[in-house]
Amino acid sequence: MSNIENIKKHFVSNKKYYISVIAAILIFTLGFSARAMFSVKVAMVDVQKVVNSSAAVNALKIEHQGKMAELQTWLSNAEKEIEKETVSSKKEKLTKKYQQELNQKQQAVQQAYAQELQKIDTLISEDITKIANEKGYDLVIVKGMVISGADDITEYVIEGVR
Repeated sequence: MSNIENIKKHFVSNKKYYISVIAAILIFTLGFSARAMFSVKVAMVDVQKVVNSSAAVNALKIEHQGKMAELQTWLSNAEKEIEKETVSSKKEKLTKKYQQELNQKQQAVQQAYAQELQKIDTLISEDITKIANEKGYDLVIVKGMVISGADDITEYVIEGVR
């Protein structure tokens, strides 16, 4: 058997290995050339830090706490009124009435809070986009998803939301 036949036989028996090596080399080479052709400038933002630094979020939290305190006062008054009632059927009717009112009031407070929080979230997202565009970033990722390789623009965003 000639050397050429031995080489062919060796290649045929190890074909999957050689194809895998060639594919890996091609992918590696194409990856570098694609990265060079399509360089992407990436930033990251610590969204939780931005939210905690937001004056609008802090004001909303204070407002929400005030509304919850008002609700607690209302509930205390309702409980006192129920306690005063001596007839059990009237007491039960009054309890149901106040329970329904409480549920409606809680739902209204929570819904208003969620809507305002959504508005603030939209504004923060707009600020992030604006800053990313100004600084020439193509992609912005949440800080918790990045190990390395992105510029941190959190402080710029915090300045924007204050």
